[in-house]
Amino acid sequence: MDVPSRLQLLEQICREQGIPLTVQRRAVLEALIFRQDHPTADQIFDDVQKQLPEISKATVYRVLDRLVELGLIRRLVHTGMPARYDAVTERHHHVTCRHCGRIEDVRHPDLDALPIPSGITSRFAIEDYTVQFFGICDRCRGATSPGELSMGQE
Repeated sequence: MDVPSRLQLLEQICREQGIPLTVQRRAVLEALIFRQDHPTADQIFDDVQKQLPEISKATVYRVLDRLVELGLIRRLVHTGMPARYDAVTERHHHVTCRHCGRIEDVRHPDLDALPIPSGITSRFAIEDYTVQFFGICDRCRGATSPGELSMGQE
């Protein structure tokens, strides 16, 4: 979905939910949509602050939380790493570098068609799922010896 369509969707959802469509909400969503990576809240703050110098980090964090609640973005949480945000809400999967934290999208029909084990479906009404791969990216493997790698460094 292109940027104008995503912003129209934000406007529509805010109207339906009775939530004000603020300049800050638009700016945060727009900043995330324009990024091709999976930025942290601090990275999004840095981007938005260029457009809205008076915005606070707390406001960016609150807006990100609200956009997640509204289903307009996704929060990616990996143990030992800062939360990242993704503007792509359709099902897709990720591969994460344990050294630098780089995250890339993985799209593959076999992953989308994984059967949900019956033991899970008897206890949960599964709405969605993602597969996460962890390893060391090509950049980190080439730049460092294996003994120097440690989880979560940026």
